[in-house]
Amino acid sequence: MNLHFKRIGCYQKKIKRGKICKGRRCCSSLSILDLTTSERRPALIVTVLTGYDVILAQITSKNIRDNYSIAIHDSDFKTGNIKADSNVRPNRLFTADKNIILYKIGSLNNNKVDTIINRIVEIIKQ
Repeated sequence: MNLHFKRIGCYQKKIKRGKICKGRRCCSSLSILDLTTSERRPALIVTVLTGYDVILAQITSKNIRDNYSIAIHDSDFKTGNIKADSNVRPNRLFTADKNIILYKIGSLNNNKVDTIINRIVEIIKQ
């Protein structure tokens, strides 16, 4: 078991995946480099597209100091929590199939989701 993921909550008690919707923090199964293996990684659902695709933003517990990352804390959650303060990386977006979402970890409050979406828009407009 990778301790990094245990520390940030990807191995929390599993709960049902539930409805996939914007603002939810989830645990996803992402392929690594050669696409032959995958690891559980936390991600933020930025938006749900028509069909089977979702746009996700990377979440990391590493202390990232750049102009893009947005810190998230337990107080930023409507439901659920995190075991360690983390950073959403709005400059690290990816499109994925809904089926890689393993389970819901929590839902961010609307103010934090709006902050993240606004940062994504700022990045795209550069």
